[in-house]
Amino acid sequence: MATTIHYLDDDADDLEYFRYALGEIDQKIKLHTHSNPFSFIKDLGNVCKEHPLIFLDINMPGKNGFELLKQIRETLVCNNVPVIMISTSDNPNSILVSRELGANLYVVKPNDVDALKTMIEKLIAMEWKKISIDDSNFVLT
Repeated sequence: MATTIHYLDDDADDLEYFRYALGEIDQKIKLHTHSNPFSFIKDLGNVCKEHPLIFLDINMPGKNGFELLKQIRETLVCNNVPVIMISTSDNPNSILVSRELGANLYVVKPNDVDALKTMIEKLIAMEWKKISIDDSNFVLT
């Protein structure tokens, strides 16, 4: 079970929404929210040593989620860290690029807090080292 989550999104409302939902699930899980991709990347080595779940929003100014995912996967200490792409879109191209760049899962952002809590519960309970992700279960909606 994940004990630390890093969530990178340029939308402050989405970050707060996620924080609220996670607080309703488990107060013991440490959540680090990031709105600046450049400071996140600077501290990437330390972030990955925590063996967190990393959630990346795709559409961000300056450096998008795909660019960040590529950098994460190029960082040796981050090879086994689960990275979940999160977006309001279920665009097939975004899903394909996420998979090709090494994301572990693609999640469409839920519109209500109960659905968000259910999604987070599923993701923190996953045994990432044992799960086999393929095209049939790569997208979580």
